[in-house]
Amino acid sequence: MDLPGSKMTYPELYEVLEGEAHYLLQRMEQEQGRGTERITDVVVVTAKKGDKVLIPPNYGHVTINPSEATLKMANWVANAFSSIYEPIKMKGGAAYFELTNGEFVKNAKYGGVPDIRFLKPSDVEKEAGLNLNLNLSKETEMYGLIKQPETLAFLTNPNLLIK
Repeated sequence: MDLPGSKMTYPELYEVLEGEAHYLLQRMEQEQGRGTERITDVVVVTAKKGDKVLIPPNYGHVTINPSEATLKMANWVANAFSSIYEPIKMKGGAAYFELTNGEFVKNAKYGGVPDIRFLKPSDVEKEAGLNLNLNLSKETEMYGLIKQPETLAFLTNPNLLIK
């Protein structure tokens, strides 16, 4: 969901509590003068127990459990946040599918999409050009952040993330 009066979507923050997750992030941008959208960036972040993953503004994502093991997650989002599933539903999934052998294949319904970039959880903020300094180590308890609500202000004001 876009922030009121903005073309920017709300960020999200996830933590893997058990298992392993692959977060497939994709950035959709409007094509100038065409009224159509295209995927301009695709990132896969592999996260294990204790890892925190930031979903930057203007990125949609799907979470993949790459194994038969249980995957449990927690997340922080703004109160006004709501997921936008329609674009992924219309295309029958994300820009790529992960096969059971770990290989990623393009979803042909998207047409041309960029190659996947693979990042560690700690690299997402830097790669997205964001200015967030939460020190989200594996030792940092995610729900302990509520004791310092100012550290979560970026969820309702993503402009705080922009350098």
